[in-house]
Formats: sequence, structure tokens, C-alpha cells
Amino acid sequence: MYADRTGGNIAQQWVGAAKLKERMQRHAQGDFMGLPQPGARDVMYTLAFVLAFDVLKRAESEAADRQLPPFAQFRDMTDRRDFVAHDGVIHSSADSLNWIDEIENQLRAWKMI
Repeated sequence: MYADRTGGNIAQQWVGAAKLKERMQRHAQGDFMGLPQPGARDVMYTLAFVLAFDVLKRAESEAADRQLPPFAQFRDMTDRRDFVAHDGVIHSSADSLNWIDEIENQLRAWKMI
């Protein structure tokens, strides 16, 4: 049985998202059976974005409780995440990495990581 991992502070939750991004960057460098797999990068980083968004969503709630200014791009990030979750959209790896960086920057601005 798995322990409930929804607790913990935002910094602890971000560690998982950051580790996944780092691991995917190492794996995305390689090929599969000697053939380049550019589409695999898009899938991997889209999934890393979804994980990062989950941390952002929890942080946004905490920021509201602390009366911190909201993240201006939250609605756009929500739409991007929903395209993945509801429509099966795979974003480009470049876009996903940029959005992950934006999320990390916002978490730092809120002093949560």
C-alpha cells in the first residue's frame, strides 16, 4: 500500500517535479534502439509539465491563503494542462520546459522553494 503523499510543503513537492525534469533531460539525450526519438522528448516534457502544474496548483491555493499576489499566467497554465489531461495534447518539449521554468520562477517569487 502506498502512503498518502499529498501532504508536505510546496518545496518538498517541487523536489519531485524538479527531479523528474532532471531525469528526463538525461534520458531525452539518448536514442531508442539507435534511432532518434524527437517525439519522445515532447511526451516526456509534457508529463513533467503536468507534474509541475500540480505543484503550482497547490501553491496557488497556499498563496491565496497568505494573500500573496496571484500568478498572472495561472489561467493559461491551467488551460495548457487541461489540453493534456482532457484532449491528449502533447506540447513541444521547448514549450513544456519554458512553462516548467515559469512555474519554478513563480514558486521562488512566492518564496515557497
